[in-house]
Amino acid sequence: MQGAIQVHRFRNLQVLEIKKVPVHMIEGLNQLRGQLQTLIISRSLLALQDVFETCGSDMTSPMSWPQLDTVNLSYNTLTCLDSSLRLLPVLKIVDISHNSLEKTEHYLEYLTELQRINLGYNML
Repeated sequence: MQGAIQVHRFRNLQVLEIKKVPVHMIEGLNQLRGQLQTLIISRSLLALQDVFETCGSDMTSPMSWPQLDTVNLSYNTLTCLDSSLRLLPVLKIVDISHNSLEKTEHYLEYLTELQRINLGYNML
């Protein structure tokens, strides 16, 4: 794939789905951070911080995702969770199934509004 995929032009976007596109190829995710409600990323992600902290190719400073309440990160190659989960204050539904997680550590404690989680098909 050549060139970045620019998503900042979609000013009213509330749901974003990324499949088989490396997150570092996504540009403008930082500008959607305040409005996205649902984020689906599969076969694209190596580490949570690549999307939640640095916003793909934007390489920004960590900031909150104030509207994001649903995240599906199934079918990636995640091996661990990280502190970027602290940036998801209203997250209610998360699917991290079909990854390579070996442990969750204490990072799930950041998700104080969590109502539903799927951790199936990992190495827990």
